[in-house]
Amino acid sequence: MPAFPSAGLIRRQQGRITESLQLFQAALCLSPRSVRILKQVARSLQLLGKHKQALSVLEQAVVCGGGEDWEVHHAKGVCYLFRRDLDEAIEAFEEANSIHRHDDTYVQLG
Repeated sequence: MPAFPSAGLIRRQQGRITESLQLFQAALCLSPRSVRILKQVARSLQLLGKHKQALSVLEQAVVCGGGEDWEVHHAKGVCYLFRRDLDEAIEAFEEANSIHRHDDTYVQLG
């Protein structure tokens, strides 16, 4: 696997979110069904305020096998919160907690 994902994380830490997104998208071209990379693409999109696009990527992650990944559902909940779709956010957070209970998810539900 190329160093794209690591470089993408470093760029994100440096605040270079657009570059981070580009690197994760390049990695996704090489491994289009990688839930791990899809989550990183979605996170970069979230940080750029592109919540609708992030939701689309997270749905793709579910299809690729991330349906039992609490992080995918938690991230969907965060996107829905930013889009002011509270019912969908609650549903996503509850799904995340049904997979794995996590403090972050409970905080968001609160």
